[in-house]
Formats: sequence, C-alpha cells, structure tokens
Amino acid sequence: GNQFQVSPSPVSDTYLSGDGVWYTVATGTVRSVQSLLELLGGTTLRNDPKYATQELQMLHREELGEMVRQWFAENNSDIVEKACASSGVVAARIFTPAEMFSSPTFAARQSLVEVADQELGPVRVTGVVPRLTNFPGSVRSTGPGLGIHGQEVLTEWLGMADSEYEALVSSGVVGAVDVDGEVPGH
Repeated sequence: GNQFQVSPSPVSDTYLSGDGVWYTVATGTVRSVQSLLELLGGTTLRNDPKYATQELQMLHREELGEMVRQWFAENNSDIVEKACASSGVVAARIFTPAEMFSSPTFAARQSLVEVADQELGPVRVTGVVPRLTNFPGSVRSTGPGLGIHGQEVLTEWLGMADSEYEALVSSGVVGAVDVDGEVPGH
C-alpha cells in the first residue's frame, strides 16, 4: 500500500471504493480511529479494548488497514463520501487528471496554470501545491525534452570521457540534442 511506514497514524493509506474511486484516509488521534471504527462496525467495534490506545491501534494497524480496505471496496463513492463526512472520518477523494482539469474548484483556486512547451505550444499543467502566501512558487516550463541533458549527465555528473560519449552517440545508443531541442547536423 501507500502507507507511510514511520507515521504515528494507525491508518494512513489510500483505498479504492467499489466503483473505482480512490481516497486517502488518515487518522492521527485515538478519537479519529474510534470514529473510523464506528463507521466500520458500530459501537461494538469502536469500544473494542484492543483499539483503546494509540499504542494498541498501532499494534493492529495492518488489521485496521484491511478492515478499511474491505469497507471501501464494498461501498460506492457516494456512500463513502457521505458516511465519512457524517462520521468525522478524514477521507479525501483523489482526483483523476480528467477530473482535475474539468473541476470548477481547481479552476477557482487557480490550481492549473498554462506554460509554454517547445513542441506542444501552450499547455495547462497542475500548479505548485501548496501555494504559500510569502513563497507562492511557479511552474516555468514543462521540463526539458528527451536527451537535452544527456551529455551533461554522462560527462559532467558521471565522469564519462567525451570520447566515450561520442562513441555512444555514433553507435545510436544515445542521441545528441542541443539545448534548443535540435539534433545537431539536421
């Protein structure tokens, strides 16, 4: 799973609903685990002594994770979202790229930005998250094209001799690309 292994949270992972929607769930307190347990199995499960403290919850984190995984798999996203919201369980839907780019929330928060791409022209990409007031960050490009930094990485960073690099280019193992994305001699 995606559980952060050194997290003090007994449940901190991603879960797939029965209709194929992913969620992230995190429990940071005994109370949040108890709310989750009540959602999964009512007051009987919530009051089970083996989940009474954070230490005990951590001892049973794999078991807890499996119960959560099973509950999510048995329920569709509408039920998951309503049940989690009404019970105080911290769960957040993980948006697909298509959902992000069509979401009025992402648009209103200016979470998508347009940048120039050398091959594609202007493209919309996700912006910097989180956006901090004093350090908002920015997306300046879509990144370098394939092979643009090949010579730099192989010769300067990894110490390959220029003659070895040229031999790789000549044999077609790597391509020679200049910083403008052009193949020299073409």
